[in-house]
Amino acid sequence: MPPLERRRAAVVADIASRMVPADHDGAGPASDQIAAVLFDLLLDGGSDLAAFGALRGLSEVRKEHFALGVSGRHYSGFGLALGPALWNVIGPSISSEAVPAWCDTFWIVVRAIGSSDQSSFHIIEGGARPDGLPSDQ
Repeated sequence: MPPLERRRAAVVADIASRMVPADHDGAGPASDQIAAVLFDLLLDGGSDLAAFGALRGLSEVRKEHFALGVSGRHYSGFGLALGPALWNVIGPSISSEAVPAWCDTFWIVVRAIGSSDQSSFHIIEGGARPDGLPSDQ
């Protein structure tokens, strides 16, 4: 089992502690719940990209996130916290290439969710950059 999966609980807790609550009045989902949902999204998206070169079930993910109250602030907070949390929790057992690769993967998945339609796969053709543009642009 890769270090990311072995240390899931600790990484999620670290990310949640770094996220600013999206709703300052206490309403909405808790940071730890959101961090866990987005961490699972990261692992699933990374697995899909590695195995298929595509992302599966994005319209369902979008619906699920909407129902849970996941907002743009949550995605941003998670994305900002991911790298520092990986370094803090996993430390020297994670390569210097792996941390930015996982961060890029997260943003690729988030961008794909934002542009997903009703298809069950979102194919990443010609490579992709975290900003969602093809790698040749």
